[in-house]
Amino acid sequence: MNLDTTLDRLRAANIRRLPLFKNRRGEPAHSQSDGSDWSLAEWTNAVAGEVGEACNLAKKLQRGDFGPFASPGYNATCGELAHELADVVIYADIACFRAGGSLREEIAKMRHLELQDRKSNNIAEMTNRIASKIGSACEIADGLTRGDLGAPGSEHYTNACRVLIRWLAAVALTAESASEVAGRSLNAAIIEKFNIVSDRVGCEVRL
Repeated sequence: MNLDTTLDRLRAANIRRLPLFKNRRGEPAHSQSDGSDWSLAEWTNAVAGEVGEACNLAKKLQRGDFGPFASPGYNATCGELAHELADVVIYADIACFRAGGSLREEIAKMRHLELQDRKSNNIAEMTNRIASKIGSACEIADGLTRGDLGAPGSEHYTNACRVLIRWLAAVALTAESASEVAGRSLNAAIIEKFNIVSDRVGCEVRL
């Protein structure tokens, strides 16, 4: 199963889970069933938070905190890193949904145009690239949220949303490459992490 197929399923599952999602206190996380109570800046901030967690694990892997390459501790942490990268993609899909676009379709366009970065075998370099891209996405989302890029529905606003979606797709594609460097399937990690979180918040929606 490729990432594009997983993303089709993820979008449907995200939409179903949004109105059911609960915070750590067991309260509804959103007052609007489609997540519109959060601004685009808040959704990209959520993506950035997961990118930060992935960067932190990659840093620790590179400096040997969990043992040398291919050791049991190293391999176990690569699994944790893949789950953080899965969270990045899960939130990126919701951010794309709120921006009016399809993460899967944008990724397909980028693959067709061969717009992916050259892969590095250094996991910390790969997560740094994700951080760079989510920074660009956050800047655009901030401008959209503040109204600097036009009013919702205007041509300027719509074009800015398209650029935002493109950056979010770049984030997801680079997360896929980073997961490969870590020796893990991002598809499998997305399914596993989505279901783990559903179990944690008492939600029946599964991938």
